[in-house]
Amino acid sequence: MTLDRQPLHSSRRSFVLKLDRVEANEPGRIAGRLEHMSSGRTRQFRSGDELLACLLDESAGVEPGGVDVHPIRFP
Repeated sequence: MTLDRQPLHSSRRSFVLKLDRVEANEPGRIAGRLEHMSSGRTRQFRSGDELLACLLDESAGVEPGGVDVHPIRFP
């Protein structure tokens, strides 16, 4: 057996998603933190829309606060 030297999933496109506990009286609400694995950048979100915005900003290479960085290329 040989190991593939090219990983199937690049760490440049890997994230850790931490979801916070949400109150039972707020069904459908989502909140937490998104961390980009290769850069270590983290972003807080308080809704599904904010989570999607975080992912889109990361894919476009925009840091929190609107600073442009090297974009992450998604296939």
